[in-house]
Amino acid sequence: MRPLKQMDRRTKQWNANRSIDTQNSLDPITIAPDQYFDMKKTADLSAVQSRRASCRRAYGPQLVIGNPPYGVKVVQGDHYSDVYKLGSKDSYGYFIVNALERLKEGGRVVFIVSSSFLTIESHLELRRYILNTAKIVRLVKVSRSMFPGIDVFPVIIELEKCQDAAARAANVYQFFDFWQLHPVNDAKELETAYKAIRADSKANTPWPFLETRTARYTVRQGRLEEFSRLPFFEARASLFGFMRDIFPSTIPEQLSLSTVHGPLIVKANTFRERHFVKLADIAEVKIGLQSGDNQRFYRAAKGVTGGAAKGGYKEVDPKVVLDDDSVLKVSQKAQRAGIEVDDPSTDRYFLPLDKPGVSDIAGGMLPLFWRPVEFYVNWSAAAVAE
Repeated sequence: MRPLKQMDRRTKQWNANRSIDTQNSLDPITIAPDQYFDMKKTADLSAVQSRRASCRRAYGPQLVIGNPPYGVKVVQGDHYSDVYKLGSKDSYGYFIVNALERLKEGGRVVFIVSSSFLTIESHLELRRYILNTAKIVRLVKVSRSMFPGIDVFPVIIELEKCQDAAARAANVYQFFDFWQLHPVNDAKELETAYKAIRADSKANTPWPFLETRTARYTVRQGRLEEFSRLPFFEARASLFGFMRDIFPSTIPEQLSLSTVHGPLIVKANTFRERHFVKLADIAEVKIGLQSGDNQRFYRAAKGVTGGAAKGGYKEVDPKVVLDDDSVLKVSQKAQRAGIEVDDPSTDRYFLPLDKPGVSDIAGGMLPLFWRPVEFYVNWSAAAVAE
């Protein structure tokens, strides 16, 4: 028979191991141990009872710190839809919800996660949940080199559970932009910046460093409700004023604008003593080049990938493409009416076309960044005339 002390030590170790499993779990039993305890769903009654006890011990902490996984799709189990009402199945959103649900009022969660959730539409429900559940204490955006071998912009989030809606709306959070500071090359500067956060946790004094390297912005949390996508600002809040799309339910003011066609009467909302009108009320959207038959008039460069390849365009013959110098010399008449062509096999009448294509992640091509010319358009007089 084992000594009693050895048994106690092993029992404590066994309980500790079960607590670790519980704290890393997303199962709803971790949030409501009694509500989601179901002895009928296991053949080992002692195991499920011990798990409930473990979940009870892990419930109601004052602080949760972690680095939950990014980019991992959560496979939902029983009752997950009761707890997690998120648009995205990315795992870190689930961990944020799970942590806030476990916390006591006033408890805090500190996670380092992907910064993508701050603004993109797929994480709108996560942002809505956070705003309805917690005060944002601070957000710290750090270098994309923080995790070697992983290209992601991480952000450190600190949230405080708060059920008081008025207190949440009045709360002023801090956003710190440290993305330029490499964790190794700029380690001393980064440490100094972290010390500045701790030394002035309420942001009572001006940020002591050049904003060309690091910056601190303060945002009243209630302002986020003025935007339908509830973005967690990554810059000075006033810069986002022009993006506001939710206004008080007041009657818009009517304005008379002078145009070349005479007065134009439009409805305008007022924000910070500026008038805002819908773009469609004052401008007509112009479309660039429309061929009517892209397969016929467009050609793609050799070796293209992404959208240009997927579109099934024929490859352009380099002999009929105008080079940069020739493009600059195209006459005004040819610009309007097309280039006269005598021999379609040797004359140059295909012009480079700035046409966006679908992203090619594997090939490293993204439309928002510069990319080589992929499309060319037939600018012969015969084609333009059609």
